[in-house]
Amino acid sequence: MAREMPLFANHPISFSESQRLGKYRAFCVHVVDGDTFDIILDLSIMQYSVIAVRLLGVNTPELNASNEIEREQAKAARDRVQQLIFEQPLLISTYKDRRSFGRYVAAAWFHPNAEFQARIADLDTLQSNDFTQNWVSLSSVLIYEGHAREL
Repeated sequence: MAREMPLFANHPISFSESQRLGKYRAFCVHVVDGDTFDIILDLSIMQYSVIAVRLLGVNTPELNASNEIEREQAKAARDRVQQLIFEQPLLISTYKDRRSFGRYVAAAWFHPNAEFQARIADLDTLQSNDFTQNWVSLSSVLIYEGHAREL
């Protein structure tokens, strides 16, 4: 018997509203590095899938780089992504990409907490105007903070 996952009972947006916006509801369950993470995706009617996604449109330094400075930058990017989205509600748009090692490529938005809003003076430029002022683009934040470069 299928049951709604408790994570999604408190998601800031309903499934039907997320679908109206052309997005999926999700929760981050593991951060691999600055541009790759695992999510639980709400597929509707109490069906869920765990998938690995690569963040669309950005690149972060590699954890296994030969250069120590790049490895430190990679750790900082991973840690920042962990702070922003781990065990947090997300909105996701996914795209299958053959070049991403079997992962999906995804645009991701998170619901900013008060600490984040207070820290980011330029929050308006990071919020996505295409669907709601209550969600912030993860890619935009990483670029804004210098953890990622745009592809």
